[in-house]
Amino acid sequence: MLPLGRIRVYLKGWTGPLGYERGEDWTQFTKDEQITMMSLWGIFRSPLIMGGEMRDNDEFTLSLLTNRDILRMNQQGRDAHQVYRTGTACAWKSVDSQDGGVYVALFNLSDEEKEITACFQELELSGEYHVRDLWSGEDKGTVDGKVSARLNPHGAAVYKLTK
Repeated sequence: MLPLGRIRVYLKGWTGPLGYERGEDWTQFTKDEQITMMSLWGIFRSPLIMGGEMRDNDEFTLSLLTNRDILRMNQQGRDAHQVYRTGTACAWKSVDSQDGGVYVALFNLSDEEKEITACFQELELSGEYHVRDLWSGEDKGTVDGKVSARLNPHGAAVYKLTK
C-alpha cells in the first residue's frame, strides 16, 4: 500500500490512539521519499494501491498518483530487474512492451545529495538514446554511454530512453 499524502481523517472530537484529539494525519515521508516509493513500485509493476485519503489531497500527492508516464511504465513495463545496488545507490531497468523504450530508475539510498549513474554496459545498451525525465516531463537530449542524475537524499529519478 502506498502511504502517500493524507493518510487518514478523524471525525471532529474523536480522540486518537495516544489520547489526544486529532484532525488529520499526513505521510511522514518527504517529497523525495514519496517520489522514490512511487518510482520503485512503478518500475517493478507493483499493484498501485493507495493507502491514503483520496477525497481531499494536496496537488503534489495527486501529481504522483496521476503521472501518466509513471503509470504507463507500471502497466507496460516488462522484464523489470535491479541493475545494481551498492550501499548508497541502486538502479532498475525495464522495457516498454509496446514501443521498446527502456525505463531506467536511479535511487539515492544515502542521507546526502549524490550523483547516481547507470552505465550503458550495466544496462545492456549501446549507441545513442534520447532521454526523457518521467517526473518532470522534460526532454534531456541525447546520451551515449550512461545516464545519471544528481539526487537529494533518498531521492529518485526515472527516465525513458528511446532510439
